[in-house]
Amino acid sequence: MPSVVTSPPRELQHLNMDMEDKKRRLIRGRNCRLRCRWLQAASTEGFCFEEMSQWSHSLETLLSSKYGTNIFQAFLKSEFSDENIEFWQVCEDYKKIKSSFRMSSRAKKIFKRYIQAEAPREINIDHKTRELIRWNIKAPTTVCFDDAQRIVHGLMERDSYPRFLKSDIYQALMDSTPETGKMSGRGQEAGGRRQEAGGRRQEAGGRRQEAGGRRQEAGGRRQEAGGRRQEAGGRRQAVSL
Repeated sequence: MPSVVTSPPRELQHLNMDMEDKKRRLIRGRNCRLRCRWLQAASTEGFCFEEMSQWSHSLETLLSSKYGTNIFQAFLKSEFSDENIEFWQVCEDYKKIKSSFRMSSRAKKIFKRYIQAEAPREINIDHKTRELIRWNIKAPTTVCFDDAQRIVHGLMERDSYPRFLKSDIYQALMDSTPETGKMSGRGQEAGGRRQEAGGRRQEAGGRRQEAGGRRQEAGGRRQEAGGRRQEAGGRRQAVSL
């Protein structure tokens, strides 16, 4: 007898839909609170429009900024997908460890939290990389997690980073500060134009003064010529007498 494929009970379908709706509302609520918090921070901390606009150039530029990294992490946390940026930051801090004892202890903690299967904050890496790290932490060095960090960076670059640039959080931050940058740029441009116009007016005034000087000089010459004519006329009258 052929098997009959039945669809999930209607009650279960409604339950799944309700759960999805709740999740979407929760994410929207988190994004709204997050957006308000960072907009307030942007006004108090004086975020620079030029710096924030550069975050769209590359993920490296974003992560090189303290504020950029914090905002990116907050965005990922709102999407419940911040384990990659968290692991990336942990690896950056791990590389700064000088003590071999602390490095060994820290490497084991990182492996248990992010690398091993079913880890609390497991990152998405292949089995080969995971086993290589398991072997490397037996004699840990600063490059133990480099392969995993590169994989995580690539995942963020291809997936999380483009979503962040299109997010309401980033767009709201850009919209909250550009007028200052634009007005500043426009003010500088207008000031430059005013200075240029002032220079032209000064140049024109100089030309007018030069022309006035020439007219005065011409007038002096005419007076001098008139004096000579009067002197010549006087001589003619003396001769006639």
